[in-house]
Amino acid sequence: MSAPKYDIQLAQGETFYTALTLDEGGAVMDLTGYVFEGQIRATPEDPTVLASFGFDESRLASGMVAITLPASVTSALPVRACVYDLFMTSPAGIRTQLLRGNVLVSMRITRD
Repeated sequence: MSAPKYDIQLAQGETFYTALTLDEGGAVMDLTGYVFEGQIRATPEDPTVLASFGFDESRLASGMVAITLPASVTSALPVRACVYDLFMTSPAGIRTQLLRGNVLVSMRITRD
């Protein structure tokens, strides 16, 4: 089964933060022990990683994980459409793609 597609829009220099709550069969999943990873690349085939997402894992027991990119990372992203995906790996080693999509990066207008 293909992961849901969710496009992200952000501006260079902006802090990105969004939270996901995962459930299974209507019950919130306890994500304790799960490992999360995700990358942004110019194209799916591009060997260069433009950015790696960070994850706030403070609420895993309640099924929530937050996806983050600090402003210092988004400042370095090119102004263009890029692609990303997010994966989680269970304590049993089962790897699942959570989300995939485009990252649409706009130029920062307000600067120091």
